[in-house]
Amino acid sequence: MTPVIEGISGAGLGLRRPYLKPFTEEPPEEVDFFELAPENWIGVGGALGSRLRFFTDRWPVICHGLSLSIGGPHPLNEALVRDVGAWMDEYGVRLYSEHLSYT
Repeated sequence: MTPVIEGISGAGLGLRRPYLKPFTEEPPEEVDFFELAPENWIGVGGALGSRLRFFTDRWPVICHGLSLSIGGPHPLNEALVRDVGAWMDEYGVRLYSEHLSYT
């Protein structure tokens, strides 16, 4: 298998908030990277932000967006694009995918 992004290959897991505490206490050895939706994490700070940083400092993280609806009837949400880009830079995320849909 050829990785899309160098250093990201193998088995990934969707990172959801309920997993943060148990996985920081006992990190999963079988997971090579985590996937998350940046819209669910933009602006998160405090304890949740610290736990998220635990993951982004230790594993590659990829993102799959849920909100752009590229190809839809509405203009592109440029503010969201900027927010996602800034968030990805902050956490060192190197891969982003999005739905291509008309809704």
